[in-house]
Amino acid sequence: MSQAPIRGERLAQGMIQDLLLYSDGTTTRMIEILVHQQVEIHVFRHSLLSFSELPDHVPFTSEGPFLKRLSSLMLNGRYLSYNVVYADMSCMPDYIANELRAKRFPIGKIIHEYDTRREFVELTTVTSEEMDDFHEIVPLSSTMYPKKGYHILHQGKPLFHVIEYFDLPNLMHFHLRD
Repeated sequence: MSQAPIRGERLAQGMIQDLLLYSDGTTTRMIEILVHQQVEIHVFRHSLLSFSELPDHVPFTSEGPFLKRLSSLMLNGRYLSYNVVYADMSCMPDYIANELRAKRFPIGKIIHEYDTRREFVELTTVTSEEMDDFHEIVPLSSTMYPKKGYHILHQGKPLFHVIEYFDLPNLMHFHLRD
């Protein structure tokens, strides 16, 4: 059996990983392009935090309140990404805060017309054991996950701190189907 299809699949997986990690646009839209369909959001946890409950790596300086949301982008019951979002609710317009509270849409779709930019803080690959927020709430199907951490800024001020983990085998499943 030829090794060419395996090499081609590895090349495609590497390209998809690079697109997801290095794209500075909305990740949801990038995933929808890759899987050729609209994806769904599933919110596992959604809770308000005080300033003292924020992790050290979250760059907020206001008094809050802050939102922590654990979610996943899914398609046909398969997890495509796992997302940890911290939001400074005091720094955003009411319409964005209300959409966040409603838990219906991914962050990128909520803020797509709002003037923001992304500032990367971490691009790496981690083991499933390093995904502490998700161990108790969802079975993780892979052993390694590309990880992208960034801030979403408006007028230089951080509104969101986002961590995304990508399930490449599930993304490849849908990408290669068509």
